Amino acid sequence: MPRLSQTSTIHIHMKKTLHIIAAAAFVAFLTPDRIHAQEKQSDTVETPAAALDKPKRTTSPLRGKIASVDPAAKTVTMEGEAKLTVAVTDSTKLKKGSGMATWDDLKVGEEVRGQYNKTADGKLEAVSIKVGPRSEEDKAKSEQKKAKKDAKAAE
Repeated sequence: MPRLSQTSTIHIHMKKTLHIIAAAAFVAFLTPDRIHAQEKQSDTVETPAAALDKPKRTTSPLRGKIASVDPAAKTVTMEGEAKLTVAVTDSTKLKKGSGMATWDDLKVGEEVRGQYNKTADGKLEAVSIKVGPRSEEDKAKSEQKKAKKDAKAAE
């Protein structure tokens, strides 16, 4: 077997060293980009399990005119396509104009709007009730919210 010269041996070692350095550089430069890309993707892409964990909307809108008021049962029935009867509890926020409303402000024929929840036993419980027609200020706020929502959807 022929013996390698010292120059050839050095050349082989240098070649191996260069290959190792090149492989290390390749791994070092590409790995952070891949990790960063995966992190970025995980920030923007929602997994199906995460989507299921999001809380669903718990309140529903309440709009219309009062058909009947039952002070004994503390309920208000709304007229419309489907009669909707909601319980008015101590935690229900009652407003009229810019001030607070009372039970006496809830009268048949009065226009109201607000929010209600469905309880575990299936009853409807008012969260908030605003008595009287919508003010121009409320209409303007609704238009601003709608415009903001439309602008986000257009992005």
